[in-house]
Amino acid sequence: MYLLASEFFGKIGGVVAAVFYIFAPYHAVDVYVRGAMNEAWALVYFPAILWSIYKLVKTGKLIFILLLGVFSALLAITHLPTMMVFVPGALVWTIFWLIAEKSFKNLPKLAISGIFGLGLAAFFIIPVIAEQKFVHTETLFIGYFNYLAHFTNLNQLFLSRFWGYGESVFGPADTMAFPLGHLHWIGSIVALLVAAKFAKKMPKISWVLLFFFAWTYFYTFLTHQRAAFIWEIVKPLALLQFPWRILALSVVGTSFLAGSLMLLFQKFSRSLKLTVAGFLIIGVILFNFQFFTWRDFWPWVDDTHKFSGELWSLQQTSGIFDYLPKQIPLPPPDPPDGDAKFIDGSGEFSKLAKNSVFQEYKVQVSSDKAAFQINTFYFPGWKINVNGKQVPIDPNRDEVNGTMIVDLQKGEYQIKAIFTKTNTRAISDIISGVFWLLFLGFLTIFVAKQYKK
Repeated sequence: MYLLASEFFGKIGGVVAAVFYIFAPYHAVDVYVRGAMNEAWALVYFPAILWSIYKLVKTGKLIFILLLGVFSALLAITHLPTMMVFVPGALVWTIFWLIAEKSFKNLPKLAISGIFGLGLAAFFIIPVIAEQKFVHTETLFIGYFNYLAHFTNLNQLFLSRFWGYGESVFGPADTMAFPLGHLHWIGSIVALLVAAKFAKKMPKISWVLLFFFAWTYFYTFLTHQRAAFIWEIVKPLALLQFPWRILALSVVGTSFLAGSLMLLFQKFSRSLKLTVAGFLIIGVILFNFQFFTWRDFWPWVDDTHKFSGELWSLQQTSGIFDYLPKQIPLPPPDPPDGDAKFIDGSGEFSKLAKNSVFQEYKVQVSSDKAAFQINTFYFPGWKINVNGKQVPIDPNRDEVNGTMIVDLQKGEYQIKAIFTKTNTRAISDIISGVFWLLFLGFLTIFVAKQYKK
C-alpha cells in the first residue's frame, strides 16, 4: 500500500495510507476474530497488483511484468474467492491507465504478465477447477453458508462501534462486527474534496481519487442487502458465502484515499506535514487499536493437549462436509478405529510406516479369505500395491466412509498405499515448474543488468 499510495501522494502520504491499511477494522476481523489467515495474507497482494499494473503501463519494464505475474499468482494460491471479485476492479484500473497514459503498446505485456501469473499458479488453479467434481461442494451454498444470510447493514458498516468474537447470523443480530472504519470512511469523503480541489491542477490524481471512491463504495455496496440482485445475477459470487468478505477490498480504497489527505498540505513546511501525518496515524491507531487483540489467550494449549483425549477426538471429527470425497454420504461421526483393520476374515498386521502420502503394512491372513481395510478416505491418486503388484480400489465399497479395502487370501503380504499425482496434477505441476524456472531466469537477467549499471 505504501508503494501504491506514494506514487501519487509522496512518501508521507504513502505512510499514512499504509498505516490506515494495517489498522483497518476488517483486518482485525480476519486475524483476531475469524482466524482467516489466508484472507489476511491476501490483503498484501491487492495493492501490490494495482501498483504493478500502474508501473507496467507507465514503463513497460520487464521487472513489472515479472512482479505483476508473481503477485497475481500469490493472490490466486492465497485466496481464490476474493481474487475472483478483485479481478474486475483491477481490469477497470488497467483500462483507466491504458487510456490515461495512451500506452496501448504495453497491452501485450499486460497479457503476457497475466499468462505468466496463471502459469505460476497452475499447480493450484487447474486441479481446483478440474478436480472439484471429486468432492462435496454443494454445501458451500446452502443453509448457514448461503450468502442471503450474511449481508451487512448501514449501522454495522458506518456507525456501530460494537466489537464481538461471535458469529455472523441472519439479520442484524451478528455477534461479530463489520465496520468499514469511522476514520476510514470519513477520510474517503474528504478525499472527494481533495479531488475537486485539484481537478484542474492535477486532473489525473483527481480521476484516481474518483476511481478509488467508486471502488470503495461499489465493493461496500456488494456487502449490503440491497445488492442481493447483483448476487442473484452473478452466480459465481455465491462462492464467497459471506458478502461481508468483500470489505477486504473496500479497505483498499479507503486506505488509499486516506493518503490523499496529505495533498491538502503539500505547500506547507515538511515539519507541518509530518505533524499532520502524525495526527492521522496516531488517530487511526488509537481509534482502532482495541480491535487488534484476542478475546482469550491460552498459553497452556500445546501438542499434548490438542492430540490426546477429547480434544484429539474433536480434531478428527469436527470437520464440516465441504470438500470431503464424493463417495462419503455424511461426515464421519467418530474417529477412525485405528489406521487399518480386518473387516472380514481374521489375521494379524503391523504398521511399518505411515504419513500423509504413504502407508505400509505387514499383513498375515490366517483365514481362507479376508478383507483388509485401510482407514483413509480414497481420493483419486491413491494406489495400493500388494506384494509389489497394484490392485484395483473400489471407493464405493465402504458405503459409510469411502475408505480403501483390499481382498486377500490366506498368506503373508506386504501392502503399500501410495498417494500419487493424477494426470491433471502432474501436468499442472510441470506447467508451474516451467513458469517458475522462467521467472527465476528473467529475474536473474534483470538483476545482472542492474548490477552492470
